[in-house]
Formats: sequence, C-alpha cells, structure tokens
Amino acid sequence: MTSTLADHDIEAIEGRQQATWASGDYALIGTALQIVGESLCEAVDLAAGSRVLDVAAGNGNAALAAARRGCAVTAADYVEVLLDGAHRRAEADGLALEIRVADAEEGPASSSSRRHHVLRGIPGSWELFETHPATEAHSS
Repeated sequence: MTSTLADHDIEAIEGRQQATWASGDYALIGTALQIVGESLCEAVDLAAGSRVLDVAAGNGNAALAAARRGCAVTAADYVEVLLDGAHRRAEADGLALEIRVADAEEGPASSSSRRHHVLRGIPGSWELFETHPATEAHSS
C-alpha cells in the first residue's frame, strides 16, 4: 500500500526541519567546513565573473568561496538566520553576496536567463550543476 502526504503534512515537516536548523549553532560547525567550499570552487575552477547560485547555502561556505574568486553569487536557503550569518561574513570580508530566503524545492534561481553555476552543498555531499537558458522555439 502506498500512502502520500497531504500538503499540510509536508508543510508541517518542513516547518520542523527549518526550526531545527535555526535552533542550533550551525554557524560554529559550518565555519569549520569552510575548507570544503574552498576545495569545491578550486576543483571546478570557477572563473571570475561566473554567476553562481549556492542552494542550501547555510552560513555561506561555498558562496563566500565563490565570491572570493570574483563570481557574482546568490546564496539561497530557507533558514533566514543562517543566511544572516552568511551576510555578516561577506560584509566582514568585503565580499558582494546576494542573499535570498528561498526553499530549493520552489526554485530559488534568479529570473535571469543567463547561465549559472549551481552549487548544492550539504556537508559531506557537494555537487555542481551548470544551468543554461532555455532555447526559445521559433515558428517558421
């Protein structure tokens, strides 16, 4: 038998997850993982001027690493208090960082049609995707 969750059940679960992430001192742990964000950006050889979207950015490890390389970076997360930490860290380092409170399931990408490098970082599992603008179909 297969069961599905109603929208209100999913919202309740997500609300509890969000509260859990916001309740601890994740920033203290997260800053110890800064080397992971640096290593990811180094491994993919992000070029200055690249547009980067860091999904589930937390306190900004990968986002800040990309910003240090001269990238135009958007850090998105659904836990605002973690993004506040990313914003403070960016200001302290003199880095430009766009902050966006958003749920990754709802598509935090900007409305820009330009290509993005998308970093999705969960400690222990970092991924890089490249997005390309949709090609418009033209009628003949």
